[in-house]
Amino acid sequence: DGTLELLYTSSRSRGLPHQVTKNLTKLVLSEKRRQWAIETSYPVWDPKADRTPSQVASVLKRQNKTRQARAFAGNALAALTEVIQMAEGRDELSLGRVILQRRVRKL
Repeated sequence: DGTLELLYTSSRSRGLPHQVTKNLTKLVLSEKRRQWAIETSYPVWDPKADRTPSQVASVLKRQNKTRQARAFAGNALAALTEVIQMAEGRDELSLGRVILQRRVRKL
């Protein structure tokens, strides 16, 4: 496993290993931001307001924009994951995996 060697080389040089670790840091931060955006974007219900056609149109437009943003983020992460897997296979190293699991509590 060449992971420690990659990290050591990254700390000593500004070459490709440094770029890999810098990009991994950016990947982790973007994943944290994405999770925060998902958790804080729940819709708010207004019981007093009736929906007008313009409100319905704006809701549909916002939902479409959100769907496109999620699809773009998913495609970008898939491409980056594929590049990382190819690099890991070529250089025989393991950079780890991000696994998100939701736990269901039983009462």
